[in-house]
Amino acid sequence: MPGITNSPDATDNFDVSGADFYGASAAITGKKGAAILSPVASPPGALQMTLAAPIAGTDDGKSLRIWSMGAYAHTVTCPAGGINGTSHLLTFTAAANNFVTLLAISGSWYITGNTNVTAS
Repeated sequence: MPGITNSPDATDNFDVSGADFYGASAAITGKKGAAILSPVASPPGALQMTLAAPIAGTDDGKSLRIWSMGAYAHTVTCPAGGINGTSHLLTFTAAANNFVTLLAISGSWYITGNTNVTAS
């Protein structure tokens, strides 16, 4: 996978084997592992993704990393309070290899790491 490695920095060994690839706007269906955003439209552009809130108790402890392979300002929309308990939208800056790592806790995704992704 060009531009993506199993270790984006020296302190992180996040495994992207078996990652889900998204070439068009859609719902991110996985709740653990990796989702790779790589637009395939001509011309390519930002993807508008959705992500369901994790189920309290069932999904607690699951970790999901969302990567941008291209320089596009992707967005990921969750239900109200679905991110950090108070936010619902993740916005990537228009730069390749930006990512956000999310951890499911009690029905919300909590940001545990990111590069150039903001929650609002």
